[in-house]
Order: sequence, then C-alpha cells, then structure tokens
Amino acid sequence: MAPGSFREDFKHDAVAQITERGYPVAEVPQRLISAPYGGSGRLWVKATGGSAARFSRLVALISVEARVAKATLSMAALASDRLPRPLATTREQKRRNERLQHLRGLGAILVLLFHAAYYLAHFRGDARFTTVFSGFLGTYGVAIFFALSGYLMAAASLNASAARFLLDRIVRIYPLLIIAVALTSIGLWLTGFPRRPDGVALLLAPAGPRDYILGVEWTLLFEMTYYVLIAAAMALRLRRLLSWIFGAWLGWLAAVCFLGLAPEQTLTPTFTALFGQAANSAFLIGFLLKSLPIASTQARPIALPLALAAVVVAAVAPLSPEAGHRWLAASSGALLLLAALSAPPVAPSLGSWIFSKLGNASYALYLVHVPVILISQHFLSEFVPTIIVFLLWIFVSIAVAAALAPLDVALHQLLKASVRLASARTAAYAALLFVALFLGVSLYQQYRIVAASDALEQARNTLLNVPPASKPSLLAAIDSAALLPDGRLIARGYAIDLLAPDDDSHIVIEQAGRVVAIDRMTRMRPLVARSSNRSDLIDVRFGFAAVTATALECDRGPLTAKVILSSETVVVIDSGAMGPICSHADGKPGRNKP
Repeated sequence: MAPGSFREDFKHDAVAQITERGYPVAEVPQRLISAPYGGSGRLWVKATGGSAARFSRLVALISVEARVAKATLSMAALASDRLPRPLATTREQKRRNERLQHLRGLGAILVLLFHAAYYLAHFRGDARFTTVFSGFLGTYGVAIFFALSGYLMAAASLNASAARFLLDRIVRIYPLLIIAVALTSIGLWLTGFPRRPDGVALLLAPAGPRDYILGVEWTLLFEMTYYVLIAAAMALRLRRLLSWIFGAWLGWLAAVCFLGLAPEQTLTPTFTALFGQAANSAFLIGFLLKSLPIASTQARPIALPLALAAVVVAAVAPLSPEAGHRWLAASSGALLLLAALSAPPVAPSLGSWIFSKLGNASYALYLVHVPVILISQHFLSEFVPTIIVFLLWIFVSIAVAAALAPLDVALHQLLKASVRLASARTAAYAALLFVALFLGVSLYQQYRIVAASDALEQARNTLLNVPPASKPSLLAAIDSAALLPDGRLIARGYAIDLLAPDDDSHIVIEQAGRVVAIDRMTRMRPLVARSSNRSDLIDVRFGFAAVTATALECDRGPLTAKVILSSETVVVIDSGAMGPICSHADGKPGRNKP
C-alpha cells in the first residue's frame, strides 16, 4: 500500500507520536486505530490485518518520515542555539501520570475525611473529628482537583479540535454522574426520603442554588464552565491567548477579592457571579502552570522543597482569615502539583499502589461518598460508637467507588472512541447544541433568580406592613428542626395555598420579633401531596429547608414561624417542632437529629 493511501493528518499524527510523544515506532499503528481520521484508521487495519508482521512495510514508511521530522527538529534547534528536549519515553510518561493519580487519590481522601467528620457532627452530635478534619481539609482537596484539572486541560486543549475537546469532557463527566444520581435516588427512596433529581442541577450549568442530590456537584458546574470557555476560545482560534486571558482573569479575581469587591462567595453561583468566585483560583493557576518550563521537565532537586512549601502553606492556611482560605489552598495545591511533576519516578510500594487505586477511583469516590453517608445513616443504630460510624462511612464509600471505577473506565473508553470516530460535522453540531443548552439554561436561571430576589424583597415588605391573618386553604407545617454543627438552626417543612398552588410563598422564622431565617419554597414534597390526596401537587415545589444566618441563641426568646403568600397575606403556622431546640433548662440549644 502506498503512502498516499493515507490522509495527511493521519500521517502527521503518526509522525508526531514518535517525534513529539516519544512512542516506539512499532506501537504507533495500534495507537492510531481508533483515531478520528475518516477511513485511514480502518484502512490501516484492513491493509495489515491487525498483525504486527504484516504492517512492517507501513511502519518503515512512517519511520522514514519520522526520521526526517526528527532531523528537521534538530536542525531547527541548532539554528536557534538550543538543544532539543529529550523525548519522554512511554515508561517515564506512565510514571508521571502515576504521580498525578496519587494527587487525585489524595484530593478524594481529603474531601471524604472532611465530609465524614462533618456529617458525624451533623447526625451524631460528635464534633471531635471536625477539629482535625476541618472545613479547610475539604477546601484543600477541591483545590488539588481544580489545580490538576487546570494543568491537564491546558495540555488536552493543545491536541484536539474545539468540538472534540468539549465532547471528550462531556463523556468523561456525565455518564458516571447520571449513574450515581440514579443509584442515590433509589437509595433515598428505600430509606423513605425520596428525592427526585433536578434536571437543571444534572446539567451542571451555573444556575444558582439547586437541589443537588449528591451534595458535591458544585465543583462540576465550575469544571463544565471552564470546559465550555476553553472550547469557545479554541473555536474562535484564541487558544494561544488562553494563558493570557486566564492570567488576566486571575489577576482581576485577586484584586476584587482582596479589595472586597467580589460578588458573594458561594458554591452555587449564577453564570455571571461564577467569574468572581475565589474557587476559580486553583484551576486558573493550574492552567497557567502548564506554560512553565518546570511543569514540562523533571527537576528532581526542587521536588522536595516544593512539597515542603505546599505543606507549610496548607498548615498555616486554617490560621488565616477565612476569606483567604481558597487562595492559600490553591497556592498549596499548585505547589504540590509542581512537586509531583518534578519528582523522581515512583518506587513500587504499598502506599504507591493504594494511592494509584484511589486515583483511579477518585471521581467515583467523589460522587458517591456523601450519598453513602446519608443513606447508611438511616440504617445505623444510634448506639453504634461514633468512631465505628466514621470508619464505616470511609470504608464503605471507598468500596462502592472501587466497584464503580471499572464501569466508569469502560464507559469513558467506549464513549471517547465514539467521539473520535464521529465525523467533524457531527462533533461540531453536538458540541454546539450542548453549548447552546448550557448557556441558555444558565442565563434563563439567572433571570429567574433575579425575579426571585425581587419576590423576596416583596415578602419582606409584606411581613413588615401586613398583620397576620387566617387562611383555611393553607396547607403548612414544620416537619423537623435541628441544629447544624456550627450552631445554626435548620427547619424543614412545607407550605402551599391549595386554592392557588402555583402562587409563590416564603417561610419566615422569627425570634422575639426578629427575622432569623427566610426562604422560598424550593423542594418537592410528593409524600405530603399523596397524603393530602392532591396528586396534582407531586411535581410542585412547596417544601422548604430554612436555615438561620447565624448560630441560634435561645436566650433571645421563643421561635415562631410565618408563611408569606404572594397575595400579600401573612399566616402564623404551628412552630411546635422547633420548641425542643430551646427547651433545655440551661437555656442552651438542644441538638435534635436532623
């Protein structure tokens, strides 16, 4: 078969596999079989029958072109008075990837430890573990993930079209997410607390507060926004300027954060508010690290100092003002990433094997650990020692993630191959459709949030100016009330005008005439709808989970609850469920189980 039988981009990538990525010539054919080159990849297989002996002549053709390319590169390097970089071997690349897998495993474990400690205090009232596994630990784990993602996306965006880059990220993120949401929905249904998945939340668009069923999706909406922005820059042929664009974004973000001009810092921002979140810093720094020479070559003598610097920054961060936690976590995560990139090859050991396995299952572990904690809590006796509960949550979460990891890898490989085999036009249309949906939902939800803010302001005015009245058609109650680990009150319940179920309403918690919590109805309550023989309300959001802004102080007086309807009616409802919270003789809040 003549060399002209293969497309030019196919031959170009074949040569690049040897000259730029350092793969042996004999490995190149199999690496390119599923690549997106129209019929060239299948033509290769057809011509050789998949046998190494039969494609030796084709290997020779590519080898000649590769040698010519190598010679050209060497001459260009000499002409510019520089020596060419040594080619990375497959084994060296594998070892570098293994170090990055260790970072993934570390990030996942840090987040798991924090959430296990948090929910132990939340459900069992034992806050001892939160003194060790504090909130900064979760922040730090996420910063490691973001910094690593930024670095890898800077590299991935160099070797693909805009459409295929975005589709590769879509097939990486959504399949396991959908599986985890489905399994969690089934588990919650079995516990008697069903929750229906939120379609907008499942899209991972930055659409403000939503009912995120896994409890951790907020990081993914940041990630998906980054991917859309990178793909858009690639489509507009601005990829070479991305480092400058992200550098300017990082500088602006630092300025507005430290000058106090940033928008409210939240885990679930709207589309425009997302750009001012300090959580972006880790991804932006990681992306910029790719352009540093130290991130491309091994400089082993500095690996240990970088790692020590990362540890020092992480150690002092919790002692700093909370506003700087994400910046310090991002800085430490970036130093840790640089240390991993410049460290010597990983020696085989039990620790290396454990963290490699954790890295392989890190995405699954991140998605399932909170559902595992929430679901298992319903089946654990309150007499089980808290240390046993803590360890059980950790080991069961890791076990479930390990079971899902092979499925995650298989699905990703299958779908990624499909993306590569899709035609350029199909890939472009699919990516464009996703971007349109993603941006459309984000901007529409932002419009709705602005409208909800206006409705909240109207509710506050109604509360101030309208005296309470009776409303026989109002169905309302507070199901439960409890204290969060930080001392804030959370009250769950529902409220709806049966004669006007589509009207908006708000719940207000007052203490001695002072508003301590106000929220709108955002949750579906299908069990209440069925028990009231109102099947038409199953899909209506008339439930609430109102949380006080600060820790509850019982000595300020009793708690009362009111419902404010959009018809400018204020109704006092039974607040008995909140009574036990402040019924202790010492005047301190009690701690009900949420």
